[in-house]
Amino acid sequence: MKFKKNFKICGLPVGEKNKVLIIGEAGVNHFGNLNEAKKLIKLAKNSKCDIFKTQHYSANQLVGPSAKNWQRRLSKKELKDYEIEKLFNFCKKINIPFLCTPHDEKAFDFLNYELKVKAFKIGSGEIQNWPFIDKIASTKKPVILSTGMYTLQDLKEVIKIFEMRSSNRLAILHCVTAYPANYRYLNLNFIQQIKKIFDGPVGYSDHTEDDGASLAAVALGAKIIEKHITIKKNVKDAQDWKVSNDNYSMPIFVKKIRNIEMAIKNSKKPGISEEKAKKWAMKSITAKIDINKNTKITQNHLILQRPGHGYPGKDINFFLNKKNRIKIKKGQILKKKNFY
Repeated sequence: MKFKKNFKICGLPVGEKNKVLIIGEAGVNHFGNLNEAKKLIKLAKNSKCDIFKTQHYSANQLVGPSAKNWQRRLSKKELKDYEIEKLFNFCKKINIPFLCTPHDEKAFDFLNYELKVKAFKIGSGEIQNWPFIDKIASTKKPVILSTGMYTLQDLKEVIKIFEMRSSNRLAILHCVTAYPANYRYLNLNFIQQIKKIFDGPVGYSDHTEDDGASLAAVALGAKIIEKHITIKKNVKDAQDWKVSNDNYSMPIFVKKIRNIEMAIKNSKKPGISEEKAKKWAMKSITAKIDINKNTKITQNHLILQRPGHGYPGKDINFFLNKKNRIKIKKGQILKKKNFY
């Protein structure tokens, strides 16, 4: 089965022919507070993100009783079904697409059957949870898949699941599951490895503390960038905020992505701005001294000087050993019609 190279996620085009899709990922940076979550939606909207994304789970479903402390920590950050629905509707109200990662079966059922979401995001934590991924793939809705902790073999196996389900609207994000991710271990060239075995859009989910990795990923061909967003910093027993942009830094981040897109869009050389620069930056063949009429021209008569309105140095042999029809003053740009 061929995966689609270009398709729509939440109504927005993604793929080689389209601009980079930028996702503002709230994660659990709302800390279980609905009003804080709405602020994050506004942050994504005001920063000109293409999509707002959050996560949905029940701590008791996601974490077993053998990890009570972890279960307790996550329970403080979960949003109930009705709160997720409010966020879904709030996104509609302010006109930014809503995307959500279900972390358990109950969350998936709510998103799929109650909210009837248009697309799904699958988190890296579902690595080798092939039955759950198969359930999502069976909807045949567009899916964005993060691949933190994946081996190349894991990647091949998960792609096979989507092929078996004829679910051809899949985008795969390279990701390093660490908060924060160290540049030494980002392995950004894995983006190229994904492209070798997968036809669809490829992107990057960024868990670093700054912008550099995302910018490099775009230069490497990433067509989706996911970056965490936050209102609060320095929060105890939390890690998402460490890799998140805020009201100030997220708009700058988005602008940088758009600038990189412009920078790599065209392979033409020289570019339009350089064509204009030729007039002042290039040098023209110019008279080094006053040259009397009918003088046999030698190298001693000529010099290369700006501006570039005349003939470039590569044409100098045309003038050598010819004679000039008129007197030429020092500093005058030479014209071929004045020589024989």
